[in-house]
Amino acid sequence: MQTIVDVLLCPDCGSQVLHTVSYNGFRAASTSIGPPRVPCPSCSVPVSTGLKEWDEHHFLEKVRFVLSRLFWLMVGSVVVAGAGAMVLKLFALEFVWIDERDGDPFFWVCFSIGAVIITAMVLRNSLREVNESRSRISPS
Repeated sequence: MQTIVDVLLCPDCGSQVLHTVSYNGFRAASTSIGPPRVPCPSCSVPVSTGLKEWDEHHFLEKVRFVLSRLFWLMVGSVVVAGAGAMVLKLFALEFVWIDERDGDPFFWVCFSIGAVIITAMVLRNSLREVNESRSRISPS
């Protein structure tokens, strides 16, 4: 797995302003939403980030954001909730919390609960990100 860290430096003093981590081409906590300019922590010069606030994105960029979140939501639900439900099922069978015939319904209940939790977390974080962006543009 290839990890790349992109560091944004201040053009005036050379201080690190922010950084982005990529794993095999996928940005960790990937988003294109954020302030287009941030002040340098050392000299306060405004530095361009390459990001845009939510309201500045075009319709297709917003659709891409939503589809990307939905895709990772599905992947997360299947992989994380499925793996967690399988581990819980194996522990439950090992410690005789459930009978063998109850294993599959137990798995699906755990999987469903995990998928709902993951969905709630992703939706909450996505909505928070959009709301923070909108509040930066028009503070109340």
